[in-house]
Amino acid sequence: MNEEPVSRREFDKLDARVAAIDAGGSRGVVVVQERLIELSKEVARLDEQVKFRFEAHDKQHSDEKRDHVSGRRWLITTGIAGVIAMVTIIALLVDVVRHVHG
Repeated sequence: MNEEPVSRREFDKLDARVAAIDAGGSRGVVVVQERLIELSKEVARLDEQVKFRFEAHDKQHSDEKRDHVSGRRWLITTGIAGVIAMVTIIALLVDVVRHVHG
């Protein structure tokens, strides 16, 4: 790469900026550490939110499945009760017809 040489004035500006960053002797590491700590806190909050949403979603699915199974059981029970009622009525009718004609 062919770069133009830096002027003394530009070099002094850069040196002053680095000196300002290094005023506490950390070269800006403390600022970066603070931002990383805040970022990790944000990530932890987001992780909790995502976990809560997935738990709610899983609970919704399990509730829907339970309701579906419960509905199916009610339908089967109602169907069986209807068949038993019809068989009973037919048996009574057969018995009545036999007594009337017999």
